[in-house]
Amino acid sequence: VFFLVLPLMGVWTALCGGAICRSAACEFAQGVGLEWPRAAGFSLSRWAAMVGALLGPPLIAWVIMLLMALAGAVLFRFPIVGLVGALLWPLMLIGGLVAAIMLAAYLIGWPMLLPSVACEGTDAVDAIQHAYSFVFAKPLRLVVYLAILIVQFAVLGAVVAGVFWLGIEIAQRCGMEWSGARGKEALAWLPGHVNAAATEKPEWSLIRYIVRTWTYVPALVPAGFVVSYLWSGSTILYLAMRKVVDGQDMHEIWMPGMVEGTMAAVESPETEPTTPSVPNEAVSDTGPADES
Repeated sequence: VFFLVLPLMGVWTALCGGAICRSAACEFAQGVGLEWPRAAGFSLSRWAAMVGALLGPPLIAWVIMLLMALAGAVLFRFPIVGLVGALLWPLMLIGGLVAAIMLAAYLIGWPMLLPSVACEGTDAVDAIQHAYSFVFAKPLRLVVYLAILIVQFAVLGAVVAGVFWLGIEIAQRCGMEWSGARGKEALAWLPGHVNAAATEKPEWSLIRYIVRTWTYVPALVPAGFVVSYLWSGSTILYLAMRKVVDGQDMHEIWMPGMVEGTMAAVESPETEPTTPSVPNEAVSDTGPADES
């Protein structure tokens, strides 16, 4: 079950994260508000690039380690071939070093993988190359930017979580104030009043279940903030690192009507190349204009 659920969660994360990254990129770079169906359409149209960019590096490292394990089982199980394995040991060391570098770079660079696809309109290979080049070119700058995002997230996250917790707590206390013993039992599952449920009556279990279900709705908002901040902040991080390393303006992103993976306009055989219009591109954000 674990090996089935984990890849599905990775695919789901890549698609949802890619949609948020695209929406954040259009809003920040072009000042264009992108509706969620357009953002989701963009992510779905590039699902292979999104999934490959996010899951590709650890998968490659896992394949390298699997091959090394198989080689070790063949070369070092019997003394006759052990000598061959000893002579080929430098290849194992190289493989281990490659896997270690890929995983170490992935540890701090993975937030830029999906934004690379969202901002450049490129494939998974180019997205990984872009993100990894930023990690190796300016690692200290990347760490500083990550630290800023983490501190900002801690502050904003505490404010958002505190506001919604306070709202739930106020609703709980007001609802229990004059509701009597049974009303308090129905609301007693909420934080801070668990002991009041000691005299729980079975006929109130359905009421408590409905109240609990409704309370999950506002409780999901802080979780949504975490996801939105993660990928929106990652998009800004990618654009900032691209400016530092490549010198490219943070307001330049791929838009429909441009060659995928570049900022060049699609050339029509009958007309001269033109610069795409941003407002019109926002209307069709799932692929090049000539494909719609």
